[in-house]
Amino acid sequence: MLSAILLLTILMLGISCNTTVPTQIVVPEFASQPSAPTLINIPEDLESANVNLTINLSRLDAYTQKLEQYIFYLKVYYLSVIQILSQ
Repeated sequence: MLSAILLLTILMLGISCNTTVPTQIVVPEFASQPSAPTLINIPEDLESANVNLTINLSRLDAYTQKLEQYIFYLKVYYLSVIQILSQ
């Protein structure tokens, strides 16, 4: 009698459990971070030092602008991923 009840319970549990197929979420990749510039050594000669310092500052300014754009698009990307996951 006990085994019949146990068998009936197992069959009822097996029937009532449904396996769900998980939906696959596709999240697009994001661009890589811009690489830092290679800076030139500053020599002791004053004229060469001014030239090299100007080149270094120019490279750093361009890198800063690229990094600011990267951070802006990273925020946009983050919001789009949140939107994709909340659908």
